[in-house]
Amino acid sequence: MPDAGGETSRPCWPQYVAAWAKADAAIPSEDRRSIYTATVLQNTLYIASYDGLRPNTVQ
Repeated sequence: MPDAGGETSRPCWPQYVAAWAKADAAIPSEDRRSIYTATVLQNTLYIASYDGLRPNTVQ
């Protein structure tokens, strides 16, 4: 959907995925078909990728 400047606005779904996954950050892939989340718990960094609703978690 074009915004006031005539450019197409991008959806803000990474914030919703970050909240749903209880992650500290979420970044969409270049093709915007999957998303990566990062969470820090104590001294451990957790990285997860989501393709639809299927999480693929790597520690």
